[in-house]
Amino acid sequence: MKKIHILITIFLLSSSLVFAQKINEGTFSKIKIGALSRINKSDNNTIGDEGGNEISYIHNYFINPHFSVGVGAGIIGYLNPTVSTVPIFANATYHVFKEGSSPYLYSNLGYSIWLAENQNGSVFTELGLGLKFKVGKKLKIAPELGYRYQRFEYDFGELGKLSDYLSSLSIGVSFYF
Repeated sequence: MKKIHILITIFLLSSSLVFAQKINEGTFSKIKIGALSRINKSDNNTIGDEGGNEISYIHNYFINPHFSVGVGAGIIGYLNPTVSTVPIFANATYHVFKEGSSPYLYSNLGYSIWLAENQNGSVFTELGLGLKFKVGKKLKIAPELGYRYQRFEYDFGELGKLSDYLSSLSIGVSFYF
């Protein structure tokens, strides 16, 4: 619970610093709310095929009007297995147009902290695309579609460890500010 409070505090502090920035220069923030639809069956029959949901925050910096890089974190909950993860990742985004509404491609690569006693953290990666639309002076909304991959490991103590993965289709809406 302490980790969640720290993440929320970081999100709020970072977002308060960027309200005055233009979208294709300087810094910007993005909050994504989404659903995850599982597309793999378990290697070891350790997990079912239900999906989950997510909320994530990314803070980016434009290197040029088309390309931005940043860092992000989120909270992901899967229904079967009933697990929650906290991914911490680097983000790279290519924006097709310099201004206004624009399609974009994004990638995330990092590490997921699993919030269960017998599960160990693992690699987290996501590739996707989105289309952002200006809806206010400083706000853009973007539907996104992506592919997410996460490895994980169950630790059964003296009985050993068992590795598996979650492969999901990520469908969400991002709010740029």
